[in-house]
Amino acid sequence: MQLKRYSPEPEVWAAVADIGAPTKGGTLHTTLTITADQRSAIYRQVTQHLSGIGDVNLAYEGGQYDGAERLAGEYAQDLALLADLGWPPDDPRESFELKMPAAELERVLRRLHREAEDGLGEPEERRAAADAAEVRTAYARTAEVCSDLIAELSARGEVDAP
Repeated sequence: MQLKRYSPEPEVWAAVADIGAPTKGGTLHTTLTITADQRSAIYRQVTQHLSGIGDVNLAYEGGQYDGAERLAGEYAQDLALLADLGWPPDDPRESFELKMPAAELERVLRRLHREAEDGLGEPEERRAAADAAEVRTAYARTAEVCSDLIAELSARGEVDAP
């Protein structure tokens, strides 16, 4: 069976880029502003997760509709966050405004945190020795950044305490 590639029209991606946190007047505001270093840690984890986006179709084709729906929701969150982080890996900005609603941002940060911690727990033999320290450091940094940002959202009263 040959899979068809689906490429949405540019206006679909524009709609994803417009996702943000509405204020009472209906305009967007910044939920959090992060540094380039924080962005780098989150960006790596988000783009790594997005590499499995084809799993949505596999789950769907396999009749695993609940799993397909769960994965689709995760990837939608990733794409919304990526719209705020910027698509290029080497974005030159020094700070990044995250405009996702606080509750949605908290959900995606908690998931990314779990994924990073899971990566820290993977057996060393599954990775090349030369890459092991670098990979573990990257996962640890992602988990730290996600925890810090969730704590900031909580301290501001925008989400429940962890």
